[in-house]
Amino acid sequence: MILHYEKFIPQLEQELAEDNILPNSPLGQAINYVILFYNQDEWNTSADQIQKMQIFQDNNVGRVIAESEFSPNEPNAERRAELAFQDCLAKIQLCVIGNAIARKKAELAQQTDDETCRTIQQEITQLLRKKQAIATQHGNEQL
Repeated sequence: MILHYEKFIPQLEQELAEDNILPNSPLGQAINYVILFYNQDEWNTSADQIQKMQIFQDNNVGRVIAESEFSPNEPNAERRAELAFQDCLAKIQLCVIGNAIARKKAELAQQTDDETCRTIQQEITQLLRKKQAIATQHGNEQL
């Protein structure tokens, strides 16, 4: 999608900067390259440049580029892309919250002070509520 719609890249970059959630995989690297090309004012050539890279040999990267369903020339493409992007952002937010919950649980396991434990448990509860709200807003089954 970010190969076809430049306008989504700044917000995607901001969301990804909060936590290191992109996998160290060819697909994660390809996303990082598109963001890099955008920041270097070379976004319009990013698909061509990625196709010349070794990561393009990965089945997932090649498939995503070849089978992109977000061509700007399709009917309602802009609206479909916007909805898909919002879903993508929700998934990123859920990953970030999931990582934060895991860190808090690890911190909780190390604590012996009752007051500190209560505080951490309250923070975990707030994160779980936020996670539930995002999942509910974007359709529980899909996220």
